[in-house]
Amino acid sequence: YRRLRQPELERLSYGYLNFYRANSNSEIPLSVECALRVVRKNIEEGNIVGILRKDGEVVGGVIAKAHRNDISDEIVLQHTFYYSMLKGMASVQAIRMAFDFLIESARCKKIKYVVAMAGTWDTEFKLCKILSLFGWSTEGYSAVYKIE
Repeated sequence: YRRLRQPELERLSYGYLNFYRANSNSEIPLSVECALRVVRKNIEEGNIVGILRKDGEVVGGVIAKAHRNDISDEIVLQHTFYYSMLKGMASVQAIRMAFDFLIESARCKKIKYVVAMAGTWDTEFKLCKILSLFGWSTEGYSAVYKIE
């Protein structure tokens, strides 16, 4: 859990945009500066921001925010963003590493639940299906990990 350096923040922001470009047909123009502000804002607000590296290069990232669940008094660590440009088994390993990082972050903050939601483009709920292989409870587009 170390402070991210400026080049890492920039690579995470570029990755964030490249992921959206690859998966979206949106007519709304994307901005590197805006993506960088979003990543910085998450860090400043104390949210969890992690990066995935392969051979020293940033290949993915994850962001999560602690908040009180709408239908419970429990505070949960809610994944708000995940991306990886990896494919195949490397992609599955990246998911495991990113979400294990969120579980450890929740433990450090004494939060009992980590929640993940499939993204807009994940119409087959692949993220949740993969997380279920690692002990997460899933229902449709959502996955929950309870920390004992």
